[in-house]
Formats: sequence, C-alpha cells, structure tokens
Amino acid sequence: LNSDGNVANDIAPGFIRNSQRLPSQLSIDPRVTKQIGFGGVNLQLIAEAFNVLNRSNVSNVNRTYYSYNAPANTLTPLAVYGTPTVSAGPRIMQLAAKVTF
Repeated sequence: LNSDGNVANDIAPGFIRNSQRLPSQLSIDPRVTKQIGFGGVNLQLIAEAFNVLNRSNVSNVNRTYYSYNAPANTLTPLAVYGTPTVSAGPRIMQLAAKVTF
C-alpha cells in the first residue's frame, strides 16, 4: 500500500501502528489431589479442570480490514474484520488415579 515493496509493514488507512489488540483472557485451571497410603502403596486421586468459568478466550481474530484491487488501486472495507477465528477452548474436567509403590 505504501509502495515500498514490503507488504509486512503496511498500515491500512485509519489505523496506527500497534493499534490492533485482542480481548483480555481469563482462565482458571485448578488441580486438587488427595494422597492415600496403604502400607508401601500410595494411591493419588486427582481432579483437574481447565477454563472453569467457560469463558470464550479469543486468541485470534480476522485482521483483514480491506480488500485491495490492484488494477483500480482501491481499498474496499470487509464486513468480517474483527470477528473471532480461534478460541482457547471450552471447559474441560478430568479425573485420574495414580498408584505408586
């Protein structure tokens, strides 16, 4: 767009450098363990949860704001700009038992 031959450093009209930010993220991932001894054998019960609040933590959005038409040298705004494309995942819980001797 700025005709320097390097498309990696072009800034679209209406934006300043480093102005594109993702939404904040919050993920609570607790782990609870209980160890029970039976003589020389230990049983460890484990409960884990990931993203307990089941929050949609957006990790990527569509960053294409304009469509560029080279022959006409025009920019056309796109409606999909800023829509989430990747999320960190839903709530997950797991249980485990570990035996050591």
